[in-house]
Amino acid sequence: MSVTPSASSTTPSPAPSSSSPSLAQLSVKLDCPRIDGTTEKYDKKWTFEYKCGKDITGSEYDIVYLASYLLEDCVRACTSYNKNRNSNECTAVEFNADRKACAVKNATSGTPINPANPTRQVLAVLQQ
Repeated sequence: MSVTPSASSTTPSPAPSSSSPSLAQLSVKLDCPRIDGTTEKYDKKWTFEYKCGKDITGSEYDIVYLASYLLEDCVRACTSYNKNRNSNECTAVEFNADRKACAVKNATSGTPINPANPTRQVLAVLQQ
């Protein structure tokens, strides 16, 4: 008795498209300078003022770093930190759209940075 192998019934999956951008290639939108000097309220409790092209220099002011694709998510990280700790320890965040990065901070004075491209970085300061 002889056995003849049958043809495979599985269909190969399509190859990934090379035209799809990777996460690193995605452009992060930041509406500076339009939002510079404006305020926004988060969680009905915390109001933040946006300062385009500013940062608080010095790593001693940084509580935590995280990846972020939206300024709003960066600010929410600060409000969540304060809510979970029942404090106002987070007083600002620095969002960098080019690095897709957020630094949650515990200081409020900003020093101008990146004067060649201030539209890609913003400091959001908690208003007391």
